[in-house]
Amino acid sequence: VRHFMQRFGVDVSRASQAAANAVTLYRQLCGDAGPQERLLGWAGQLHEVGMMVSHTGFHKHGAYLALNADLPGFTTHEQDLLSVLLLAQKGNLRKVAHVLSDTDILKAILALRLGILFMHARIDPAVEPVRLQLRSRIELSVGAQTLASHPTLAYWIAKEQTAWEEADRQFILRSAS
Repeated sequence: VRHFMQRFGVDVSRASQAAANAVTLYRQLCGDAGPQERLLGWAGQLHEVGMMVSHTGFHKHGAYLALNADLPGFTTHEQDLLSVLLLAQKGNLRKVAHVLSDTDILKAILALRLGILFMHARIDPAVEPVRLQLRSRIELSVGAQTLASHPTLAYWIAKEQTAWEEADRQFILRSAS
C-alpha cells in the first residue's frame, strides 16, 4: 500500500487522516473492529490514487487501478473489495448497489465516504462530537458547534443524505449540543 501511494503521488498526511477517520467511524458502526476494518484503512490510504490519472472521475480511476494493479499480498477478493470501496467513495451509490445488501461492506462504504468528508472539513471524529449509527436507517450526530464552525459541512452532509436516500437508505442528521 505504501509503495502504491508513493507510485501515484498520494498525499500521505491527507490519506492517513481519511483512513483514521473512516476506521473511527467504522468502529462506531461495528462496536469494535469489524471484518472490513483493515481493508477500509487501506481504502482510506489509497482513496486519492486515481487523481494521478484525472481529477474528474478519480474514484473510478482509483477503483480500476486497485482492481487491475499487481498488489503483492492482496488476494483477488481483497482487490475486488478495495476497488468497490474506492469506486463508492463519492458520487451516487447505484454503481455499487450490488454490494449494499452486505451490511459489513455497506458500513465500510458509509464510514469511508464520511471519513473523507470529515478529512476535507478538517474534522477528527475521534476528537469532535461525532456519532454514527446504522440500524434501520443511518443516523449521524454532529456537535452543534462543529456544524457552526464548518459552514460547508451541512451542505456536504446533505449531499450524502441524498446519495444514500437514492440507494433506499434513510439518512438522518442530528445536531448534538
